[in-house]
Amino acid sequence: MIVCLAWLILVQGPPSLDDNQDSLVKVWVAKKYLPGESYLTGSEFELKEVPAKLVPLAVTPCDLKGKTLLGPLLEGEILWEKDLKSDTEPQVLVTMSTDSLALKKGDKVAVMATKDDQTITLLDNLTVEDIKESQYDSSKSVLIAAKEEEAQALNLLKPQTTLTVVPSTGGLKKAADPLLAAKSMLKEDRIYKRKVEVIEGGVVTWHDVD
Repeated sequence: MIVCLAWLILVQGPPSLDDNQDSLVKVWVAKKYLPGESYLTGSEFELKEVPAKLVPLAVTPCDLKGKTLLGPLLEGEILWEKDLKSDTEPQVLVTMSTDSLALKKGDKVAVMATKDDQTITLLDNLTVEDIKESQYDSSKSVLIAAKEEEAQALNLLKPQTTLTVVPSTGGLKKAADPLLAAKSMLKEDRIYKRKVEVIEGGVVTWHDVD
């Protein structure tokens, strides 16, 4: 916090007598290092008072629960408007099956994709918009909000991989480009291996050629 305020004073210059009369405003300051894509609860920050003219674009006191950081913040850094993801980003609703019985509307989830012996965290920090329980077993279907490219990745993988929806608090190491990751998982299916015919003792067998 001291480093951040010292930097602001260097940029703005030393305060004048008039500056001392400026009103103070409360801003959010990070209590600890926060990685990018962190899902916020509000407990990660504390309120500090600073001169209003020094922080015109800082985030004023508000409910931070459910917000997401665009990039990392260091301990003591002030939270600026540009540090938060926009709430107006277009979303697509996707229906997914899950065995997580504790999920409820408003929860955050991650989606794991598994194919053969490969498992990746495809998506993280998605919001559950609705839940429907199966009439035949204990499974549930969740309606999650995703960006258009994320929805494309999910729909691409659904027929050929196992997608698992799990509770998440954010911050998982997920695929940087979910659509590219989805295409990479399926790429091997489109590679046709060459085969050679081998006849031994009247028995015909086919062998893959690398």
